[in-house]
Amino acid sequence: MISLSFPDWIASHPQRQWKTISAALCFLFILLAGCSGGLNPSKARALAERGAIENAAFSWNVHEGMLGVKFGMAQKEVRSLLGSPSEKMGKKAWQYHRLGFAVTFNNQGRVQSFLAGSNYCDPTQCLTKSFKGVTEKGIKMGSSEEEIIRAYGAPISRQTFLPEGQALRYGKLGERWGFTLRNGKVAHLYAVVATKAP
Repeated sequence: MISLSFPDWIASHPQRQWKTISAALCFLFILLAGCSGGLNPSKARALAERGAIENAAFSWNVHEGMLGVKFGMAQKEVRSLLGSPSEKMGKKAWQYHRLGFAVTFNNQGRVQSFLAGSNYCDPTQCLTKSFKGVTEKGIKMGSSEEEIIRAYGAPISRQTFLPEGQALRYGKLGERWGFTLRNGKVAHLYAVVATKAP
């Protein structure tokens, strides 16, 4: 199993919650690899229900969430905004293939992470192509490392994996997020927060 892109800070974190997060994220990275703003969050549910959201760019605040879904929200609230997921991995992870991202939940059933795009598959054939989100500082699928650093500054760590892959990690205690690049372009974004009820 390839695990080099999995955030080291999660794997080594001593708290029990981060161990739960790491298991869910590792499982999701494998699944996502094999998968073939301006949107007002108040319109997300209606757009999702009629399948119109796929081609609409939307904003992703890595500290809060996207499409009206925020860290700490309950599963029923996520379903209300985005509709039923394309696929469920147990009780803790929902994938939305048409939107190009997945949401994971903690033991209390509240949103703890977002994973967009994919690390290891051809970006033209997987969730990377489906994801239309743009971060609050303008980074999206296909952005370059130069654009990321110009927007967010130097990462707290970086890791090279495979001949063409690189992971840039950002965040602080209780919050981590970052980007994975393939051939110098963003193909995967993630954000994880130690969640509490909003």
